[in-house]
Formats: sequence, structure tokens, C-alpha cells
Amino acid sequence: MAPGTRERVLGIADEMSYRPDPHASRLARGRTQTIGIAVPRINTWYYAQVLAGVQSVLEANDYDLLVVTVGDESHRNAFAASAVTQSKRVDGMILADLFFSEDQLGKIVASGLQAVCLGMASQFFDSITIDNVAGGELATRHLLNLGHRRIAMITGVEVSAGNFTASADRRNGYRNAMETAGLKVDLALIADGGDTIEGAEHSMVRLLAETDPPTAVFAHSDEMAMGAMRAVRGHTLRIPQDFSVVGFDDHQLSEVLGLTTIHQDVLAMAAAAAKRVLERLEDPDQPVSSSDSPVQLIKRSSTSGLSRSS
Repeated sequence: MAPGTRERVLGIADEMSYRPDPHASRLARGRTQTIGIAVPRINTWYYAQVLAGVQSVLEANDYDLLVVTVGDESHRNAFAASAVTQSKRVDGMILADLFFSEDQLGKIVASGLQAVCLGMASQFFDSITIDNVAGGELATRHLLNLGHRRIAMITGVEVSAGNFTASADRRNGYRNAMETAGLKVDLALIADGGDTIEGAEHSMVRLLAETDPPTAVFAHSDEMAMGAMRAVRGHTLRIPQDFSVVGFDDHQLSEVLGLTTIHQDVLAMAAAAAKRVLERLEDPDQPVSSSDSPVQLIKRSSTSGLSRSS
């Protein structure tokens, strides 16, 4: 988070003159036995896993789950403006991969909403993340070790907000690995996949049309890696003999497709977020905490050494 951001966010919260006592508010209204989760969207494998992981913990503790979709800037504004109302509907909230402005954060902090962040770091709420830089380095280093030098990258959503950095961090990991190997990063080999299979397929077609095309690609999600694989095969290239592909997530279909990927245990992370928000309800005054879950390279059949000139 940029210097001064914390002070500005807390200043906004002060200006709102709403600083509820969590203990008093619970006594006043009682428990709703409901935990909310705010997500950017629900129509992807990753968020389906997040919801499943959270639900497993809440069911075991007799809590219901309320899902709120916060997809764009207007939705984020509305969510922040209604944070006080949200704090009355639910006992706590999990914020999954949401990026808020200072003004929006100030309103959420001022509401007294007991929240835990999943997939993004926060100075104001507990957070559970992974080391995305390390994941990007693992993926790229694997391809480098196989002899690839023209390595493309298909990115996901990149946002400037300091608390939402997953794709930017994976990009930095790629850059670190390339530069450590003494290779210059070619910006022509970096493309936006839009976090969709179709978007990644379109980007991969463009990358393969380069005068000096890549021999491998690191995609920021398995779903985008699947789109890249479809484009590569449509280009009459063989995987992995002619072209190698690495994804990120370890989607269930990745094993079926033989996709080499960076494993993150989304179910476990989501369950940890749910446990953390329940713990915070019992002790709201405990210090803000953060934790990084490990990532791991899973080698499968979509990567191999070069069989054609690079």
C-alpha cells in the first residue's frame, strides 16, 4: 500500500463520525448466524472453489452464507456506501479479490464491519494470500530450465490499487526469472487474456503471429492456459513437442489435460478465511494478521524441452 494511504483511509473513516463498538452492536442486534462473501464474479472455477471452501466451514459451525457480487466500480461504490447496512445483515464478511479506493476503504472501515480479505493484502483487515511473485518465478524458471528463451505470458486482470496485485505480482515473478537468466523481457510477448478461455485463445493467436514467435507461454490461470492450448493446436503445433504451456491454479481439469501448473490450494485458503472471520467475531480486538499460503509447481505433459529451434 502506498505511503500515506493508511492515514488517508483512517481520516475518511474519522470524517464519517461513525465508530461503532463491535461488542455493543452485537448485543443490540444479536447474531444473524450469517457470514457474507463479496466476490467480483462467480462464473469461474476459482470463485466456485472459494465459495465451496467457505461454505464447508460455515456449515460445520451452523452459519449461513450470503453471496454478494461486486463486479465493477459502480458496484464497489454501492458496496462501500452500504457497508453499515451490510454490517447489520451479516456477522462478518469475506472480501475476495476486491480492490477498493481509499474513499471506499474508509467507508468500510468506518462501518465497523468485521472483515477478512482473501487473495489480497490489507492493513485494515486480516488477509490470506499466496506468494504470487514466487508462483510467477516458478512457472517461468521451469520453462527456462527446459531451454525455452522466447517465453510469452498471458496476464489476467491488472489493477493499480495497491491491495489487489495478483496478476501484477505474477508478472513480476516472470520478469525476475527472465532477468536472472540474463534475458530481456520482450513486451511484444506479453498479452492480456481477460481472465477467460476465449480471451487467452485470441491473445495466443496474436502471439503466434509474431515475426519471432514464442516457444512457450505462462498463463496466469489454468482457464487461460486452456485457451492458449486450443490456439496452439489450431496453429498445427504439437504440445509439448513444439510448444510448452504452464498455467496457474491447478484446476481439476488440468490433470485431465496434462497441464503443467502452479498449484494453489484455493479450498484450504477459503476455509482459512472463513475460520478467521469466525475467530474475529469471538475476539474483535485481536491484532490484524496476514498469512501466505504456499505454491507448488506441478509438472505434467504440457511442457518439455525444445524440439525445434527457438
